[in-house]
Amino acid sequence: SLGQTIPSLIGLGVAASAAGVPLYADMLDAAVTELGSKDNDNDATSGDASNKKDDFAIYSVASGLFGACFSLGQVFGPIVGGSFTTSSKGVAIAVTGEAILILLLTIWERFYKTAPRATSTKESKDNEPGETSSLLH
Repeated sequence: SLGQTIPSLIGLGVAASAAGVPLYADMLDAAVTELGSKDNDNDATSGDASNKKDDFAIYSVASGLFGACFSLGQVFGPIVGGSFTTSSKGVAIAVTGEAILILLLTIWERFYKTAPRATSTKESKDNEPGETSSLLH
């Protein structure tokens, strides 16, 4: 009925947005950590324009990639989902495949996040956020 469909779609939109905000923040954090400028001193007094250009390029590429992947999922999701619902066992196969994919991605993320990483000397000296630290850390 329409009374159930409208609140369900509103809830789906809120849930997708709530999942996208931390995902985007983590993506930016990973991009700056992995590809950021070698000099972490990017405050307004540093005067090094090339580091600011590099960080701007990283933020731009990460933002574009996030938008492109999100849009691609909105296009291919219904196409793939519609193809699975046409057969009698298609839904069961799709749900099982999605569960396996989520399990594998969760395991991969746990191993990736626990892997040792090299930290910069500035971050190892003081771990307190200051005026020169990134807002996303």
